[in-house]
This record gives sequence, structure tokens and C-alpha cells, in this order.
Amino acid sequence: MKKLFLIFAIATIATLGANAQVSFGIQAGANFAMGKSSTDITIPGYALTNDPKVGVFGGFLAEIPFGEKIAFRPEFNFIQKGSKTGATIIGFGSPESKITLNYIELPLNVVYKLPVGSGNFFFGLGPALAFGLSGKDKYTDPSSPSDNKTYDIKFDGKKSDDITDPNDNDGHLKRFDVGLNIIAGYKLPMGVFFRVAYTHGFMDVDPNKDNASPDDRSSYKNRGVSLGIGYMFGSK
Repeated sequence: MKKLFLIFAIATIATLGANAQVSFGIQAGANFAMGKSSTDITIPGYALTNDPKVGVFGGFLAEIPFGEKIAFRPEFNFIQKGSKTGATIIGFGSPESKITLNYIELPLNVVYKLPVGSGNFFFGLGPALAFGLSGKDKYTDPSSPSDNKTYDIKFDGKKSDDITDPNDNDGHLKRFDVGLNIIAGYKLPMGVFFRVAYTHGFMDVDPNKDNASPDDRSSYKNRGVSLGIGYMFGSK
């Protein structure tokens, strides 16, 4: 998977260098992460919640035209994914877990541009390759402050059975993720654009799933909606 990620990156750079009409840009915004985990179950006496975890994203992009309305739009972003889950125990407090996962992500979209007014709408889709960097799991319980802790999340792919250190309280996830990216936005003539994108992760990044029993519902998949603003250089 690591080799595949590098091959896509090298192929993208080579394509950019071979096309004289390429335009480049920058972008930034917020990502509303909605990681899908095994907490999405029903437990008597608990009211479970799964709310968006707000993070940031930002990076670079390019646009390679294929005719007037079709373009290849690769991006290279730093993005924060994760989830925010809680369990309100009837008659008691509300413990909450906020997971922040830092990724480098490479969406490879093909977009269709539709002129509207003085600018153009664009929408498209493509694969999204992601490379995990680091993460944190912050657990808080208002009814028991002594239990509040912050754990590191490591992208080393270790399974529970492989951890021999009894003091290891870190979380462990697979480093690579692959998903589908859907994007839409509007670009003004001076180069400023606004965009919204949804990324649907296909891979279960929980390493324990491989050896899980049929009754073990341990899993974690990345999902999220990002809103951003950017600027394309050299626009007319």
C-alpha cells in the first residue's frame, strides 16, 4: 500500500510537469469528521451519541484541463479526521471520547466545469488515498474527573494480541486508508473558489478486525465532510 501511495504521487507530479496548461492553487477550511466505529450499537440504559468532530484541513491542488469542461484535479492536503462519541448513562453523567487523527490525504478527482454567471460550478469524484501521521484520544467524564485521560494513537497496525507491554494504553490503527471523494464548488473569475467535499473511507483501519470472532464488532472507518475556500493562481 505504501508503494501504491508513492506511485500515485510520482505519477501525478510527472503529469503536472508534462502539461503546460496546469494551474495551481491553495486551500484551507474545516473538516467535520464522522468516523464510523463499533460504538454504533444499542446498550440498555445508555443513550449513545456520535457527533461530528471538527478539525482543520489545508493544502495544495492542481487543475489539468482535458478540453474546456473536464479537468483532473489532484490535491495534497493535511487533514484532521476522527470522531466524537459519548454515552449518557441514565441518571448519571455523560462520558465522551474525542478522537483526532492527523492524515496526509491525496484526493484524485476528475471534475466537470459548468459556466454559470461570470464563474463556473465544478463537481466531480475520484479516489482518495490517506496516510496516517499521528492521533489522540481524549476521554472526559464529568462525573469522575479522575478518569479523564488522553491517549496517543499510533499508526503502526499493531493488533491487541501483538502488544506485550502491560503499560501500553495507546490506540493502534492501520496507517493507510482508501476512500471515495465527492466534490462540488464554485470558482470566481479572479481565482477564488469555494468547495464542499465528502470522503467515504472504505477500509477498516482497526487492525483487530482481521482476527476478530464473528461476535466481535470492533471496527473503525473514516468518513467526513469538509468545507473550504481557496485560490487558483494565474486565473483570468
